[in-house]
Amino acid sequence: MARHALRPVRVLREESVDGVAIGADELRHDVVPTHAADFSEHTRVQIRRATERDADALARVLRESFAEFERLYTRAGYAATTPDTDALRARLSEGPTWVAEERGEILGTVSAALHDGGLYVRSMAVTPVARGRRVAFHLMRQVTLFALAKHATRMYLSTTPFLFDAIRLYESLGFRRTGEAPHDLHGTPLVTMAKMLTPALGGQ
Repeated sequence: MARHALRPVRVLREESVDGVAIGADELRHDVVPTHAADFSEHTRVQIRRATERDADALARVLRESFAEFERLYTRAGYAATTPDTDALRARLSEGPTWVAEERGEILGTVSAALHDGGLYVRSMAVTPVARGRRVAFHLMRQVTLFALAKHATRMYLSTTPFLFDAIRLYESLGFRRTGEAPHDLHGTPLVTMAKMLTPALGGQ
């Protein structure tokens, strides 16, 4: 993924839920409008929850996002990283999946699942044409809001050591390498990263 400028979304009014400051629109809808400075004034990217109808598009986004790195994965590792439509539909029952959408086109996605008081983040992906537009930042922001609303005390994820820009993004958001398992995905090396959440500070 491309490098992302990390500036917070500007909101006109804020309310507090479980100690988290979020925009009023985010309370009323499962959509987070994002108006980054480098977006066209006519461009509107929204973060929303995925549904089963999005499964084909989710599979496409994962394939497009990881295609350039395929040679660095084992065959089985790449297949697990880019699950098919049926697997993605099944995943929707395990926890929320969000998409970043612009004018009906899905540009990025991320999924999460609650485990033992922590939130596991997986399948973060942004298509090549959407990189550099802070899409990944806003997806991770939505995941963090969800984690705090569910009183999770920790967020964690696994990524591959060759996804340098993704690792830089996670580190800028407060994630640190832990040395915990898993250390590989079907023979493809993995790095586990985590961050502790502080509700009063919005997880920062």
